[in-house]
Amino acid sequence: MKKKIVLVALIATLLVGCQSKEKEKEVKAPTQTLVELTKEELKGVNNNPDLAAALLVRKAIIDEMGTDKYTEAEKKQLAEIVENAKINYFLNVEAAKTVKITDDEVQQIFDENKAKLEEEMKTKKLTKADILNGLKQQLYIQRVQGEIVKIQNTLLRKAVEEEMKKVNYTETEKKQLENAIENTKIDYFLNVEAAKRTVVTDGEVEKLYNANKSKIEKEMKEKKITKNQVLANLKQQLYLQKRQQEIAAFQEMLVKKYNLNARIQEYFPELKNKSQNKEETK
Repeated sequence: MKKKIVLVALIATLLVGCQSKEKEKEVKAPTQTLVELTKEELKGVNNNPDLAAALLVRKAIIDEMGTDKYTEAEKKQLAEIVENAKINYFLNVEAAKTVKITDDEVQQIFDENKAKLEEEMKTKKLTKADILNGLKQQLYIQRVQGEIVKIQNTLLRKAVEEEMKKVNYTETEKKQLENAIENTKIDYFLNVEAAKRTVVTDGEVEKLYNANKSKIEKEMKEKKITKNQVLANLKQQLYLQKRQQEIAAFQEMLVKKYNLNARIQEYFPELKNKSQNKEETK
């Protein structure tokens, strides 16, 4: 009888011990924070469970962020990241204001890459509308990036101009700056004059294409570019080449017009003697 009483007491003790441990666990367990979606948020995700779950996770992260304590270095880094995000948003918004993509432009890209795109349609089971939308998006992103670069350059230029106003150049630096400006004006003048005389015909471009046909067609396959793109590049290369030739021809004309050879020989008589010796040798 005593054994039974002892056994019952032991079981009771164990039960009490277990209950107290469970209570400890309950106390130590983290307090759950309620994260909910509003009716507007549910409407915003079109009642899509996957999007709703992602939004809940986002809200939970945001709630958790409020309890985290950053070091001073981390706070500084976060501030820079946030500032960059603001800048990127500003640049994208400003760039988007000037970007327009027409259906004709998209159709032209499709036509230039028709064989390749039609093969992609078959492989990926896409419609022409899918392809055109994808091309439009790619072209949009490309042009937005181009506009962002322009905006950055404009803003940088304005900032540099403001800094330039604060600079006090030495006399040597002033002369160097004047010389740099003069060289810029000369280069511009020569390019403008040469451009008036530089003409590239489609016949010349086609001739250059045919002369390098095998090499060019190989490059077209490797780089996946169209003949029209190649012809445009060839025309630009030929134009630059002919423009340089026109610049050289224009400079030679100036030498004759201003009789510069005679003038240089006045300054350096030894050059005149060398010229005469060459003539006698001939």
